Amino acid sequence: MNMENKKTVLITGGAKRVGAVIAEQLASKGWNVIIHCNRSIDDAERLSQKLKEQYSIESFAINGDFSDPVQADKVFERAVGKAGKVDALINNASIFSVSPSVEASPEDYKHFLQINTLAPIRMTELFAAHLREQKAQGVVINILDQRIINPLAEETPYLISKRELAAFTLRAAHDLAPDIRVNAVAPGAVLRAKTEEEKEMAGEFLLNHRPTPQGVAQAVLYLLTADSVTGQTIFIDSGQHLV
Repeated sequence: MNMENKKTVLITGGAKRVGAVIAEQLASKGWNVIIHCNRSIDDAERLSQKLKEQYSIESFAINGDFSDPVQADKVFERAVGKAGKVDALINNASIFSVSPSVEASPEDYKHFLQINTLAPIRMTELFAAHLREQKAQGVVINILDQRIINPLAEETPYLISKRELAAFTLRAAHDLAPDIRVNAVAPGAVLRAKTEEEKEMAGEFLLNHRPTPQGVAQAVLYLLTADSVTGQTIFIDSGQHLV
C-alpha cells in the first residue's frame, strides 16, 4: 500500500499509557498516526519516531492543553497541517482524580468537563467539518470508563464528565450518520501501577483476570473497521461493570 493511500488517525493523549498502546496497534496495521499530548512532547516524539521506523508509516507528534478551550481548534489545525488529512479520531485524552461529590468544588467540575467532555466534543465537530470539506467518511471513537454505569462510584466530577461524553457518543452517532460512525470503548482497571502506593483499586473481575491496554487497542481497531457499527460502547473490563 502506498504511503499516500494509507489512512491517518489522530489520537489525543497518545504519548503514554493506553493511548500509546493504541497508537502502536494501529501503526502495526498500516495506519499513519498523529500523536497528541499535553506536556509529554518528548514521549510523543520518541513514540512517533519508533512507529515510523518499525512500521514504515508516517507519524507526527503535536501538543496542546485541552484545559484551554481554544486549544482543540489549534490541535486539529496542527494535525491537518502535518498530515494533510484525518480519517479517524480517537478521543483518548483525559484527566482523572478521586474527587467525591462532597469534596469537589465548582471549579473541579468545570475543569473535568472542559478536558474530558467539551474538548472531545469540539474535536469531533472539527473532524466532521474536515470530512465534509474532503467529501469523505470517517470514524470517531471516544474512550470512556467502565464506571460510567456505577451510580455509587466516588470520582464524581470525573465520572460526570465521562457520562456526558457517553451521552454525546449516542447523539453524535445519530446526527453524523451516514458519513461518520461514532462509538466508544469503556476500559476497566487496565493500568498496572509501578508502586503499591500508585496501585489502582481494581475490585472484582467476573472473568478472574485483569483487562489490559492491549485489549482496549484491539477494541479500537475493531470499531475502526466495523462498518455496520455505530452508537455502541464496548466494555473492556473483564466483566467488572456487571459486579
